[in-house]
Amino acid sequence: MQGGTAEDHWSEQETIAIKLGSALYSKLRKRYWELPHVQGKPLVIAISDFHDDNPIRSSSNGLERYLYAVHVQLTSGSGTSVEDYALQEIEHHKVGTKEIPAGFFFQPEADQISAVLFSNAGTVAKFNRMGLQSGNYDKVKALRMGLLYDPDPTATMPQPFAYVVGDRQEMWGEEVVLFHNPNAKLPVPKGFLGDIVEVEMRDGEYSHSIPEFHPMISITEVSSGDRDQMREAEEYFRAKAADWIEQFTKHRPDMDRLVKEVHEQWKAD
Repeated sequence: MQGGTAEDHWSEQETIAIKLGSALYSKLRKRYWELPHVQGKPLVIAISDFHDDNPIRSSSNGLERYLYAVHVQLTSGSGTSVEDYALQEIEHHKVGTKEIPAGFFFQPEADQISAVLFSNAGTVAKFNRMGLQSGNYDKVKALRMGLLYDPDPTATMPQPFAYVVGDRQEMWGEEVVLFHNPNAKLPVPKGFLGDIVEVEMRDGEYSHSIPEFHPMISITEVSSGDRDQMREAEEYFRAKAADWIEQFTKHRPDMDRLVKEVHEQWKAD
């Protein structure tokens, strides 16, 4: 939540929906399904969010709300966990004088679009990490820190993660989310793109298929120098990784409460 308040958070979500929604609508008007090499095949639109210079990048939540015209409202909160949620329909997204209708998948001719593919990791940092882990570079070290999807159904916040690049094998599709169009004339088979997040809506119900390791947001810090400097850098990175996880875990209860306050503000509006 960049601005620190519920109003700032929902304003940011509306901004994301409008920015990405306008781009998707422009693509829809291109009518790619009429091209000879596209006819008879599933059509997927890929999109990323670079609407500002925030290095963290936003998650897919704002886009998801726009695509399905649905807001996930936390309900029945108890302590620092969530016991239930409710789906609320959204009619439009508005920031200032700019307003667009919600529900891209329900727009005229949108049934020609099989799915929307989203990633917030199509960045230089991603390519640097993938290159670094593929070889033995003893004069470059990198630290990745971020937030990971928490499979606990009662969780309101993601889990922290941090590691020195090379400690685990990062995959190209880790951050990718595929939103299936419930009205698609030519659906994309589930699992076709491998081990990625897949979101479906059938009969008003959500279905999320999420891999074991799904980073929602992350940052990467890189250091270079001679071997002695890199040994020191690695020690520093490992200490910083441990501190990040410790501090996030320590403050997680407060952030849980803040998330609930944010959702209460949406309910009040």
